[in-house]
Amino acid sequence: MIRRLCTVTAIAVLTGTLSTAAAMAQTNPGAFRCPVDDEVFLWFEPFQDQLDALTDSRRAELIVIETVNDWDARYIVEQCERAARGESADFGCLHDRRDWGAIQGMLPANLNSMNMDEENAHLSVLRNNEYNRNDAFWHCHDLGVIDRSLQP
Repeated sequence: MIRRLCTVTAIAVLTGTLSTAAAMAQTNPGAFRCPVDDEVFLWFEPFQDQLDALTDSRRAELIVIETVNDWDARYIVEQCERAARGESADFGCLHDRRDWGAIQGMLPANLNSMNMDEENAHLSVLRNNEYNRNDAFWHCHDLGVIDRSLQP
């Protein structure tokens, strides 16, 4: 009976601790994390309106999403390097920080008229370029400005 009571108490304490930690992470995510919203299922849903305005096909949407990843990675590296130099840096949620004019300038001019071979070639380049979010986070970790475990 005592063992069961200790187990139940330990579970209750652990649950409360995890709930508190989750609540803190949700209200102050940092490291480019965005607050968790139970209504958002895909990371790109917050900018679905921009996707709809820029594209007219699912394949073109993929190119925009990969371009957003590229812009995000460049922004993350820039902010981490600023922090490493002791300058002011912004580690907040990227949804409200993206420069859609710059992102649009990174897109191919013929985005909505590309054939499948052109789209595939462009996607391949985007997915294999030097800038990706994972490498950006490792770069920041190596600079000592973010903890790798905080990667969104």
